[in-house]
Amino acid sequence: MYISSTRLRYLLEIYQINETKEVIRSADIAKSMGVRRPTVARMLQALVSEQLIAKERYGEVYLTARGYQVASSYAQTIERLKIILPSMGMQMDSNEINEAALAIACILPLPGDCKKE
Repeated sequence: MYISSTRLRYLLEIYQINETKEVIRSADIAKSMGVRRPTVARMLQALVSEQLIAKERYGEVYLTARGYQVASSYAQTIERLKIILPSMGMQMDSNEINEAALAIACILPLPGDCKKE
């Protein structure tokens, strides 16, 4: 599975919020990401169509089992990349490392998605 960096950002934000809050609403996501609620609503619809989240109308947002697995896998990959990138000798601050890790993760297949030939 490949996912756009924007969709991945939202999915990971929901995943992170889910770690500390039992109930997630679009307003929580908007506040955490510093974006407007209509922007969040459009992205949530895209994530619903990909079966990564479930959303009640004007209500709560939930990661689906698939969404949780995808977010967890990408989060682990990004954390590994954040360790590897500085060792490559590139001079990057922590924000640049995070952005680079996210960009790389988006083009990598998730573990288990690689097709055997």
